[in-house]
Amino acid sequence: MWLDEVASTIPPSALRIHVVTFEPCARTAWHEHPLGQVLYATQGLGLVCIGGDAARVMRAGDAVTVPPRMRHWHGSFPGHLFTHIAIQEAANDGSTATWYEHVADQDYEAAARENGSKRDKV
Repeated sequence: MWLDEVASTIPPSALRIHVVTFEPCARTAWHEHPLGQVLYATQGLGLVCIGGDAARVMRAGDAVTVPPRMRHWHGSFPGHLFTHIAIQEAANDGSTATWYEHVADQDYEAAARENGSKRDKV
């Protein structure tokens, strides 16, 4: 996974913007953002799983809003590169994320299987 900072604004703004590229099968750990996050897919095919909901496919042009303090993960679909823009604000203490456990291979593979029929749809 590559994380490239695009913008880190000057206070009092707390906006942070990153371009994130995932190799095939790469994904984040479970995490949350104190003020939420917006993901905007720019290339490839990815997966995002928010809270207890089923994972869903993301492709170029898709946007997903993750509510504040909602555990989630995101990454590439097996066999595909995936790039998205991640937009979030830092909390008053400067934090932008709290990280948790890694997404287990079996959970990632199950999410990919459940979305396999959606992979090739436009």
